[in-house]
Amino acid sequence: MTRPGGMVVAAGISRFAGLLEYGNNGRLAEDSLHLFTDAFATGRNYDDPEGFTNAHFHHAEELRSEFENAGLAGIAVLGVEGPAAPSLDNATLDEVPRLLPSAILLARLLETDPLMMSASLHFLAFGRVS
Repeated sequence: MTRPGGMVVAAGISRFAGLLEYGNNGRLAEDSLHLFTDAFATGRNYDDPEGFTNAHFHHAEELRSEFENAGLAGIAVLGVEGPAAPSLDNATLDEVPRLLPSAILLARLLETDPLMMSASLHFLAFGRVS
C-alpha cells in the first residue's frame, strides 16, 4: 500500500537479458537457444532449482503498461545497465577502468530511448499514486 503522492518503484528483467548475456559471453549456440525461446516469446521463465529463477521477463513498454494499468501517474521506465554491460561482465579486471566510463555514458544516453532500453539487462520503473 502506498499513500497518495507516494512513489512506487519496480525492477524488471529484460526479455533480451539471457540472449544478451549468452551472446556476449560466447555461450549462445543453436543447442542453447531453447533456454530462451519461451521467455523471449511469452516473458515467462520457469527454471528448475539449478536454473536462474522463476520470473516474468519484460519488454520496457510492457512494464510501463503495468504501471499505467495500476493507475500510477508520472511514469518513467529506464534501462539500468545499458548495452555495454555484457562487455564489462566479460572484461578482465585490468580492462574495466578503461571500459567503465564509456559504458556509463552509453547507459545514460540510452536509458530512456524506447528503441534501445531493452538492450539493458534490467529496467527500473517509477510512478506515483494519484
